Amino acid sequence: TTGIGSGSCYGTGGNGEVVIQYAMATIQITKVSNGGAGPFTFTGDNGWTNQIITTTVSGSGVTGTRQVLATASTATTITETIPANYRLTGVTCSGLGSGGTFTPNLATGAVAFNAAATAAGSNISCTYTNGTIGYTVVKGVNTANLAAPGTLTYTITVDNTGTVPLSGLSLADTLLQGVSARTLTSGPALASGDTNSNGILEGTEVWTYNASYAVPQADIDNGQNITNTVDVATAETAPVSSNTATTTITQSPNLSITKNVAPGTPTPLVAGQVVTFQFLVTNTGNVTMNGVAVAETAFNGTGGTGAITPSGGASTLAPGASTTFSANYTVTQNDIDTLQ
Repeated sequence: TTGIGSGSCYGTGGNGEVVIQYAMATIQITKVSNGGAGPFTFTGDNGWTNQIITTTVSGSGVTGTRQVLATASTATTITETIPANYRLTGVTCSGLGSGGTFTPNLATGAVAFNAAATAAGSNISCTYTNGTIGYTVVKGVNTANLAAPGTLTYTITVDNTGTVPLSGLSLADTLLQGVSARTLTSGPALASGDTNSNGILEGTEVWTYNASYAVPQADIDNGQNITNTVDVATAETAPVSSNTATTTITQSPNLSITKNVAPGTPTPLVAGQVVTFQFLVTNTGNVTMNGVAVAETAFNGTGGTGAITPSGGASTLAPGASTTFSANYTVTQNDIDTLQ
């Protein structure tokens, strides 16, 4: 035997089969999930019993059991519990009572039916369609190691890995040397990917942004790594962080020194003659050298050299720059007698 609810009636069809027609209102849900598959839970009021519909193939609908509502002609709400990484993208319904309406809230998953929609005898069929939502953010830099001032070019790739279009993309870039903030010279600016120029990251699109930073000598002198990350947010999602693009700074501090007698010094030397020694100091490294000073470590004259000027180690040499120090020496008779 077949059980028939108190809110239904039945008769026989032309070929003898039992035909059941509900005198109450009923609702049946078909679930379609694009980009993934899994269980979806539907809750409701007016006698609706919680129902789980499990999809198995992306894009293929699965239909749940038709349920009889407790009271006809009563406003009713059926709500899908939207799983993480999904978004309800559309709801269609048919079989509503005369003058009936349904109002979907895609953000919450709720579909509200007015009282006319659930009139006695109405057999409502609704299809809830979901899409997957997600994207990846990858940041790259053209130079992994830097030993001199130059321009770092950053590439930011945003890939919509779901099926739901993403709108309102915004980028928050963080550029640091060590823990100190730096400011991009340009960008980030969209370079390619928005194929239809509608400002929406479609499921088939990959957007590429470019940015740059002109590294000054001060950053080479600093020596700490330059790191760059970006957070990308959309109207549909919370921000997603990129990997860290890192450029290491290689420091090679070095000085060279050349000692000469000042050009034009007459020879042969005679006692009492003043000789000027010159010390040419060149920064042959890649780091600015501060407090450069010269100290005499070996001298075979029998008298003492004068002070080396400039004194105090106040000279600053940028990479490739040179400066000259000097010291005067008065030739003694002993030098003439012993050093020839």
